[in-house]
Amino acid sequence: MEPLSVHEEDARERLSKKRCSGSLAYIPLVMGLGQYCHRKDAHAAALALAGVADLATGIAVGTQSEDGFENPGAGFALVAYQDLWVAGVADMLIDRDLSRGLLYAPTDSLSDLLASPFNWQVIKQPKVWGGILSAVAIGIGVTLAIDGVPDASPGDDANLFGKEVSPVVGYPGAMLAFGGLFSHVAPAEELLFRGVVQSELARSHGENLGWLGGSLIFGAIHAPNALALPSDEQRDYLTYAVPVITVVGSYLGYLYKSSEYSLAAPTAMHFWYNTLLSATAFALDPQNSPVSANVGIRF
Repeated sequence: MEPLSVHEEDARERLSKKRCSGSLAYIPLVMGLGQYCHRKDAHAAALALAGVADLATGIAVGTQSEDGFENPGAGFALVAYQDLWVAGVADMLIDRDLSRGLLYAPTDSLSDLLASPFNWQVIKQPKVWGGILSAVAIGIGVTLAIDGVPDASPGDDANLFGKEVSPVVGYPGAMLAFGGLFSHVAPAEELLFRGVVQSELARSHGENLGWLGGSLIFGAIHAPNALALPSDEQRDYLTYAVPVITVVGSYLGYLYKSSEYSLAAPTAMHFWYNTLLSATAFALDPQNSPVSANVGIRF
């Protein structure tokens, strides 16, 4: 049996002296509690502060806006809060796996994943930037094939969270909103679907079946998103969007597996795929985009 790595030794030592049960991470209103229990104090503080900021923003926008919690500003903040909770729970499960010396447990910290989209050592890899460009091109192509080219012209005034603003304000504002949201979504989904699900399946059924099973689960879990769309768009979402998401998830799983089970590469690709696809949708039609709440994010 191979000796424990530095990360595994650290996890084992911390959990041998844990303050409380890491299962407290499942309490959604107390972000970072699980990390506090496992003596990951810096991560506990960061999650707690981010959770307060996300929840306060969502409540403030929802209570002050004429649209209430239907305003996309509230929606973005509350979705970010939800993903922060998912990331915290998945991080605790992976910390447990590391302490047990289990195969395929990723060693990336939450701060590593947050920084990965801007880490040149990660982004410069052809399998990462090539994957980003290919996935965005497929997403845009399928979207245009389904919806057609919008009537609006790039450069029009923008609808930013229900407010009409000039392009000078709207375009940077939309990019900041997308970046803020997907900085939560990408780490959370990669920690859960690759770090927990794919790794667990790889341990129990082998690496290739783990990759396949994780990809199919990733696609299937997005199917209920169709319920948030108008009834006339639900069939297209299930017919076209879910298969595309499954293929993208499969490539993310490949990045994870081929990177020796590091989450940095798939997290970076996931972030830029979501951000660039959403930014393109906004640029093509700044009056009808995810930040105007007139359309959803398909892929």
